[in-house]
Amino acid sequence: MYKLKDRELTMLDLPSLFKEIKEAEQRVDELEALASGGNRRKAVGVIPMDW
Repeated sequence: MYKLKDRELTMLDLPSLFKEIKEAEQRVDELEALASGGNRRKAVGVIPMDW
């Protein structure tokens, strides 16, 4: 991080930045699929009961 008076500059780690961009794009794809009624991930719970 560089600092000059009241301004700061932080150098980015490119591999980390690319990873974050890829994860964000995947999340956008998932949300678009949900909005268009596409494949959804389903969670199922089972509760065992004695009769």
